[in-house]
Amino acid sequence: MYSDSDFFRVEQEKSAVSHVKMPSREQIVKNMETLETAINNQRSVRERVALINAARFHSHSLDSISKENQLLDLWAIFESILDISNKHTSDRIVQVCMYLVPILKRRYIYSLFSQFSIDFKNYNDEKYREIIGESTDEAEIIQKLCEFVVLNEHKTDRDSFLTECGDFPLFRERIEYYNKVFSTPYDVYQFVEKHAERVKWQIMRIYRNRNLIIHNGDSMPYLALLVENLHSYVDDFLSYVIQGLSAGHDINSLCQELFAKECDWVADFSNRKAVMTDDVVIKMLSI
Repeated sequence: MYSDSDFFRVEQEKSAVSHVKMPSREQIVKNMETLETAINNQRSVRERVALINAARFHSHSLDSISKENQLLDLWAIFESILDISNKHTSDRIVQVCMYLVPILKRRYIYSLFSQFSIDFKNYNDEKYREIIGESTDEAEIIQKLCEFVVLNEHKTDRDSFLTECGDFPLFRERIEYYNKVFSTPYDVYQFVEKHAERVKWQIMRIYRNRNLIIHNGDSMPYLALLVENLHSYVDDFLSYVIQGLSAGHDINSLCQELFAKECDWVADFSNRKAVMTDDVVIKMLSI
């Protein structure tokens, strides 16, 4: 574009679903193989069709340029896989949250330390390699970095490293913040439950906009942000479901296992007298 005195470059608006980080080619191949295993493991035609429909809805959302269509396609993935019933005593949105929130909240801490691992490596590669040792597995690397940050046995080494971070106060403050909010299992419990409540509110906002689009042809002005969040939620949800189905579960047993894991999570982390150990760190990062 050109005005009387200046030229302006106008770029095409970026799709809301494109903000999620794309996996590597190797990860895509691995995911496709896992999805194929999950589909082949299902004896029920309904569950095979549900997985195929979920993949189709996800593809449609990526191809669409309409935020409204993106939201509807992504939301349909939940409804195609989960057994959401109008005859249930709870509302449909309550049923979705009942399944979805436990999955998303369990992945939250892992995602924080996954990003922390990238930032740590960029900041001080030498110290990063000293902490992770010979580890090459992503989960093992993240576990070792988490232990460095939260366990008292690393306090001397951690304090020494923090004194070297004077020129990078935000990175130092992040380590100090994680050390504080993850200092005991009960602190972890409170931190994660607060996040779970925020996620639940956001899911309800998404559902409200879904209903506005369907019934009124309208939506709220922050729709792009909701679609971006929903895409992230859907990817985490599908990853959990496909991994479970590829391991031999069906949808019903997967949901039962999810509730059992949630009970174990509450029992392990709601104890006010429990202390942080290596085993607790493993449970804290489990997804």
